Amino acid sequence: MRIWPVFLLIAACSPEPPPPAADRALYAGQGRDRLCVEGDRVGFVTYGAGDANCSARGRIERAGATASFRPDGDQDCKIHVSFNGDRASLGPGQPSCSYYCGPGATFGGKSFSRDASASPAVDFAGDPLC
Repeated sequence: MRIWPVFLLIAACSPEPPPPAADRALYAGQGRDRLCVEGDRVGFVTYGAGDANCSARGRIERAGATASFRPDGDQDCKIHVSFNGDRASLGPGQPSCSYYCGPGATFGGKSFSRDASASPAVDFAGDPLC
């Protein structure tokens, strides 16, 4: 019977359980266009002619079916994201967001479908966006 107090002391000193995993979703667009969402983090890459592309990652703030995305470290750029079931689309963004696109590439109006089997969302250098 003396083992119970020791067991209770050990259980009381156990670390807290890990937090639940963040919701993660991968969306595929046309060709290599990708959007990923993991909790309050989001990233996207879209391609234009050749390999010209737009790429950003940052935080998302949801308000129902719409959300606002701000790239990391940039308070001037705000991109609207709409979610409708398994579909997502990017709004045009503000003029200050053009920094995230190469010549001839744009993200405004791009749409994506949720697809867990799609290739990963990576930027042009191959770094993960989420």
